[in-house]
Amino acid sequence: LLVGAVVVTVGHFLMAVPGLLPDLVEARSGVPVGAALAASTTPLGTLAPPTLDAATTARLGLDAGAVETVARAAFLTTASFYAALACIALGAGLMIAAGTALIGDHYAPDDPR
Repeated sequence: LLVGAVVVTVGHFLMAVPGLLPDLVEARSGVPVGAALAASTTPLGTLAPPTLDAATTARLGLDAGAVETVARAAFLTTASFYAALACIALGAGLMIAAGTALIGDHYAPDDPR
């Protein structure tokens, strides 16, 4: 039961990463990741790198290295979201199985209930 609760908790903390990661990368590297992801024509939630047209790249002042930084941030954002979902699902499954086993221990094996 405790392992399931810990895994669910880790999943909920991972849910914060997609919202925080672009800001953290932007603060560390100076690349406007949030603006680039918002201007991208690639839908968020896909593992494909964001597609930026030449006008957007020029407007944001992105060079090839900055576009690569945006692509990595987009991938990590999506990957952390799916990892969070997996942790929450796995932890919930572990808690349900543990709860059923705990309740089952209160009854004798030949109990008709």
